[in-house]
Amino acid sequence: MQLIAMGLFAIIGIAMIVPARGTDVAEHVLGGVALTAGVVFGAACATNHVTLTPAGITYRYNFRRKTIPWETVGSFSVSPWPGNPRWSTAGVELRPVGYADVKGVWGTKRYARELVAEFHAYQARLAVDSSTAPQAPPEA
Repeated sequence: MQLIAMGLFAIIGIAMIVPARGTDVAEHVLGGVALTAGVVFGAACATNHVTLTPAGITYRYNFRRKTIPWETVGSFSVSPWPGNPRWSTAGVELRPVGYADVKGVWGTKRYARELVAEFHAYQARLAVDSSTAPQAPPEA
C-alpha cells in the first residue's frame, strides 16, 4: 500500500513539475512537495526489512533500527499488525517479561507463519553451532 502511495505521489509530482502552458509557480512548488513525499515514502518502504544475525533479530521500520538480542527471546508467535488486524507479523515473547512485534515485515498469516518458522530454524542452528563450537580451556 505504501508503494502505491509513493508511486502516486511521484507521478503527480512529476506531472506538476513539468512545464506546461498556463501553469502557475504554485503548481510547480506543489509538484515538488508531492515528488519529495513520494521519494520519502519510497525510501521508507525500501528500508523496511529484517535480518537474523548471531547477535539477534535486527529489523528496520521507517528509518529506525532495533535489535532484539537472542538472550531475551522467549518464543515466537503470529500477531496482528498494529493498526491493521487484516495483516500479520511475527511477535516475540521477551524474557523475563515483555513482548515485541517485528515491525520490519508484515503480510498474510501464512507469510507470518513462514517468518516465525524461519526464526525458529535460525535459532536452532545457533544453538547447535554454539554447542559444537570448541570451548576455551579452563585457566589454571
